[in-house]
Amino acid sequence: MTSLSIPASAQTELTLWHTLGVGGTEEQKLTEAVEDFERAHPDTTVKITRIPYAQNLAQFINAAQAGTSPDIVRVSDSELGKMGDVRVNGAPILEDLRAHYTPVQKQAYALSALAPMRVKNRLLALPASGGSLALVYNKRLFDEAGVAYPSENWTTDDFLTAAKTLSRGEVKGITVPLKWSYWLLPFLSGFGGPLFEGDTPVFASASHAEGLDFYLDLDRVYGVAAPSSSPEVMTTTFQRERAAMVIDGVWNYQTYADAGIDIGVSLLPRVSTTGQRMQPLGSYFGWAMSKTASNKIRAAELIEWLSSAPVQKRLALEANVTPSAAALADDADVQSSPVYGFMRQSQYTETIPTNRGSSQIYLQLDTALELVSSGELTAPEAMRQAQLAYLESTQ
Repeated sequence: MTSLSIPASAQTELTLWHTLGVGGTEEQKLTEAVEDFERAHPDTTVKITRIPYAQNLAQFINAAQAGTSPDIVRVSDSELGKMGDVRVNGAPILEDLRAHYTPVQKQAYALSALAPMRVKNRLLALPASGGSLALVYNKRLFDEAGVAYPSENWTTDDFLTAAKTLSRGEVKGITVPLKWSYWLLPFLSGFGGPLFEGDTPVFASASHAEGLDFYLDLDRVYGVAAPSSSPEVMTTTFQRERAAMVIDGVWNYQTYADAGIDIGVSLLPRVSTTGQRMQPLGSYFGWAMSKTASNKIRAAELIEWLSSAPVQKRLALEANVTPSAAALADDADVQSSPVYGFMRQSQYTETIPTNRGSSQIYLQLDTALELVSSGELTAPEAMRQAQLAYLESTQ
C-alpha cells in the first residue's frame, strides 16, 4: 500500500484558545471534537491552549496588539462586548463572520443565542453553548413536606405558598445570594419587563422597583430565604439540604447530584400581578476568529464544527453543557437529559446590550441592592439612581 504524504507547504496549522476548566469533561470533549476535525482534514493540525477565563480578554487584546493572536478563541457574550470596539492599526481584532456563513447555516442556532454574538450588527462568533439560571428543587424535601413539584404554570403566589410550607426547622424554602444582582435580574424582568429597549435602559420604573422589593422580601418579610452571602454559600446551603429550592445554573447540577440530591428543574414562575415570566439573563459562549487568522476558510470550518449540533449534543449528554443549536430543542436524548430544564429556561431569558458598558449594570444594581437593604434608599429611589449611574458610566 502506498502512503500519501502531504507536502509541508500544504499543511495548515490553526491555533485555538479556550477557557474551559483544566481536566474537566468539557475540555476533554473539546479535544475529541478537534481530533475529529483533524481526521476529516488531514492537512490541518490544531494547537490548543487553555487560558484562564479571568485573563482571556486581556491576553487576547495584548496578543492582537503584538500580532500574535490565536486564529480562534472561545469568548463569552460579555467579552465580545468589550472586544468588539477594540482596533489595532485601525482594524478590528475580530473577524466579521457574516461573509463566512450563509443564512441557512446561521439558522442552525436559536435566535436568542445568535443575537448576543453580534456587536453593532457584526457577527463576531458562533454560539456553542448557553446558560441561565432556572428553578432547581430537592424532590425529597418536597415529598416530605407534601408539596407538589413546581410546574411551568407556577406563579409567584404558588412559589411563596410552597416556600412557606417547605420552611421547617433548619430548612428554608429557597436559597439565593440576596446581595448579588445577577440573581435579582429575573425578579426585575418578571415585575417590570425588559431592562432595556435597544441600548436604552428602562429599569428605573416603579414596576422594576417592585421586583427589587419582592426579591429582598423573601428574607425580610416572608422569611423563606436561607441566609446566603455569596453564590458559594448558596451552593453549599442547597448541597447540605438546608433549602428546598435554589435559583441556579446547570454549572452546579453535578455538584448537587454528587451530593446525592434527587434534583428537579423547572422554569422560573410567572409574577402573579403581571402575568410575566421571570426571565434570568441568558449567557452564551461562542467561537470567534481573529482578524489576522492565518487561514480564514479553514478557521471558519473549524468554528462551524465546534458549534455544530453533533458536538453540542455530545457536550450536553456527557458534560451537562446547555446547547444553543436550534435542532437540539426537539432531540429526544437531550429532552431526557439533566440539561433540558435549563435549555427550556433559556427560551425565556433577558438580554442586555452587547457593548463595552454592559458589565456596568451589575455594579449599579449591586449598589442598589445594598442601599435598599441598609435602608438608605427606597427601591424606587435606588433603581432611578442605578439607571442614572449606568447612563453616566456608558457615555
